[in-house]
Amino acid sequence: MDIEKPTKILYSWLYYPDILPMKSSYNDSDAYGYYLNIISFINNGNIDFTKKDIVDCIKISFDSVISIINIKKSKSNVYENFVVTSLNNVIIVSWDFFEAQRSFEIAFIYHGKKFIEGSCNGKVLGVNKIRALI
Repeated sequence: MDIEKPTKILYSWLYYPDILPMKSSYNDSDAYGYYLNIISFINNGNIDFTKKDIVDCIKISFDSVISIINIKKSKSNVYENFVVTSLNNVIIVSWDFFEAQRSFEIAFIYHGKKFIEGSCNGKVLGVNKIRALI
């Protein structure tokens, strides 16, 4: 008998605070400057998700005021069609198809504090919670 793995969408957040040369200040966590972050999303279950499974788009919001300068997503298969937009400093993620055991990344450049805190919320059918990968 096959035991079905619980379906999870996980995310991890990578900071690259020293990669961009256009800093306003140095060595201060409250210093304003231009920074790069990468967020990876993983469908860690054994169920594929389609656009119809998205009840509420995944939204990444930030605890501090930042200005998102640019967003890029990793290359994906044409049928997956991951869509990433930003509105009022919230990054919004959706897709046409998110295959089981697959992942994708979002890289974004922002102007603001060096280290930002963010949260990831949304509702996808079959997923209890979108969790941080620790």
